Amino acid sequence: MKKQTFNKFAKLLSTAVLLIAAVCLIAIITLCVNGAKPNVFVKSPSMSDDSAYIGLSRLGRTPDYGQNYIDKIVFIGDTTISPLAQIGAIDAALGDLQIWSGTDGSLPLDYSIDKAEVLHLQSNSFTAGEAAANKKPEYIVITVGIENGVAYCGEDKFKSYYSKLIEALEEASPASKIILQSVFPVSEEYEEKHPSLTNDKITRANLWIEELASEKDLKYLDTSSALKSDSGALDKAYDSGDGLHLNQSGYLSMLEYIRTHGYR
Repeated sequence: MKKQTFNKFAKLLSTAVLLIAAVCLIAIITLCVNGAKPNVFVKSPSMSDDSAYIGLSRLGRTPDYGQNYIDKIVFIGDTTISPLAQIGAIDAALGDLQIWSGTDGSLPLDYSIDKAEVLHLQSNSFTAGEAAANKKPEYIVITVGIENGVAYCGEDKFKSYYSKLIEALEEASPASKIILQSVFPVSEEYEEKHPSLTNDKITRANLWIEELASEKDLKYLDTSSALKSDSGALDKAYDSGDGLHLNQSGYLSMLEYIRTHGYR
């Protein structure tokens, strides 16, 4: 190749490289200006496509934060969380102060979830947002989705309803550290009797919850993993007898998981 031709080619190549670099720089600046968030999910090659992402929002193993940590948490949830005080897993005297569920013990995941009344302050009724504005808890653990959620909602509706509760709490108590807890597994017998509410569907819903945590810069508790047997269903040792709700051992195991997957 003649020297003149080589120089011309080198000049064109250099110009092309500079143009590509300029385009990349402009793209990065545009993303930053528009507030784009980086991808916060890491794909695990060992998982199926339906559960292929582990969110970086997931709380990992920590030293045991102890009972003092549990005492700082307000639990907002449905019938899978509301019996906590009744079965002695936490101080019964703190029941209304620390466990906020619907006035009938349930908290369905639907369009009115942010308006539903919860028990708070010696059984006076407030919405979850009003209760949060009143108490300003340091930590809030949300456990919803089993009622009117897993069996009936697709991803968009599930996330939309769940988001309404999150947004109401964030507006009412911006300093509270919000943690989204996984939906608990059900027993194999329960699955057989209720084919619309299976552990596969619960696993799918928990992926949506974990994605919500990442999207909203919150934390996620994979407590479900600590309550499962090798089959992926609710461990018989934690079954209250109906295949859906936990017994005392199950709730104590849940609290232990929360203490040892702490949020600072």
